[in-house]
Amino acid sequence: MLDNAQTDPTPSSTPPDAAGNTAHKTTFELLELAARFRHPAAVAALLEACIIESDGDAQIIARTLAAIVHAQGVRDFSQRSGVSCRQLRRELTGRRPAQFATVLQVTRTLGLSLHLTATSRDGR
Repeated sequence: MLDNAQTDPTPSSTPPDAAGNTAHKTTFELLELAARFRHPAAVAALLEACIIESDGDAQIIARTLAAIVHAQGVRDFSQRSGVSCRQLRRELTGRRPAQFATVLQVTRTLGLSLHLTATSRDGR
């Protein structure tokens, strides 16, 4: 198994197939990456890279969280977080929009906290 420091946390972009679908391969790649990232700092690096690469797409961020939760075991994670397995699966896989409270609880359970940084009005 690779050391967390040697693993590039950025998932590669997957070109769409003939039907224009990229989600399956991207999700599979995320699952492979998430399984390698156990330490909170490595999980934070993976999540941060996905937030940057997502360009604000909440579904990509939720799928990344889903892959991380899946890699840790949904049932165990559910017990530790206090969020039901059903709610985790629905919100993080995109069947229902992810609630901000759920995202906060998931990140807290992962040993992470969210921080804001001021940017200029043009987004830089």
